[in-house]
Amino acid sequence: MSRLVAIAIVAAGLIPAVAYAGAGRLTEALLCAIAGAAWLGGLRRGLGWPGTVGFLLLVGLAGFAVLSSLAPAWGLASVAAALVAWDLTGFALRLQAIGRVVDEERLWRAHARRLAAVVGAGLALGAAALLVRIELGFIWVLLLGLAGVVALSRVVATLKN
Repeated sequence: MSRLVAIAIVAAGLIPAVAYAGAGRLTEALLCAIAGAAWLGGLRRGLGWPGTVGFLLLVGLAGFAVLSSLAPAWGLASVAAALVAWDLTGFALRLQAIGRVVDEERLWRAHARRLAAVVGAGLALGAAALLVRIELGFIWVLLLGLAGVVALSRVVATLKN
């Protein structure tokens, strides 16, 4: 297991735990820490399912944090950290299943660069969504939704070819 995966899992457990602990909600903070520790322990044993369970628990706890009036930025950071840890866990398990990989370090660096770009863009868009408030009428929302569906269908069609 890569050190990067372990750091990502620890961050995924600690970010929401710190948010909950800062609000005086120690039960939820302990649940986050336990979810991260179980995820890390399961991965060290070569199991894949603790990653999925840990991811779902941490994302659920991040959503609960936002619903229970903790700062939304904590929820955004928590979900981003959980997604990074989940992605890196899956990547590590796929590489482990292959066995011997030629130039594995280069693959890790390339994957980490792409992941950093995606997470950076996601955090920037999430922060913009938290900071900017735009009020649109129903027609504008409907048109934007239609444009999103058309754009997504074009992307899928392009990827099929």
